[in-house]
Amino acid sequence: MIYVIRHGETDLNKIEIMQGGGTNPPLNELGHTQAKDRGEKLQNLGIEKIYCSDLIRTKQTADEINKFLNLPISYNTLLRETHYGIMEGKMGSVINSNPALRAICDAIDNGDNNAHFEGGESRNMSAKRFLEFFKTIDDKTKNLLIISHGGILRNYLKVYGNLDVKIRNCCGASFDLDENLYPINISLIGKPRE
Repeated sequence: MIYVIRHGETDLNKIEIMQGGGTNPPLNELGHTQAKDRGEKLQNLGIEKIYCSDLIRTKQTADEINKFLNLPISYNTLLRETHYGIMEGKMGSVINSNPALRAICDAIDNGDNNAHFEGGESRNMSAKRFLEFFKTIDDKTKNLLIISHGGILRNYLKVYGNLDVKIRNCCGASFDLDENLYPINISLIGKPRE
């Protein structure tokens, strides 16, 4: 079973700043607490190894969770958040005041998995990167924990699992992988965002 958890909250999450693969803030106090709580809930699932994005918010989440698991952690840049290009580090509300940016969001919301902000990744691009990560590991049949980001997990589940769900901090999904490394038997971990 694969367990994928989004990192805990950062101050940029609180004020709705778009933080993708090019933004690297730390967890805030609530984010550390969320990670500890998630670690408690994961400790009896027989997890054998942890893989983690190399960004600080995921590393700190992994460190908190690993206090309960005491496992080796492997860091991988393929697990970084979707890169949002010109929107990196900007308020999400900027989109609503810019017709060109709004059109990109509308295209994504309407199922255009190739749409993206200038200089950024599309849903297809980041989902493929997440899929590529699975090709790099040889222990796919073990119980693995992946600590990554909400956007890239959402994109992977949407493109390869036909499930579109917004992931809250320190929530995620569990699934098995089919022969194409697509997610099957998907279950959500925690409550999805509205």
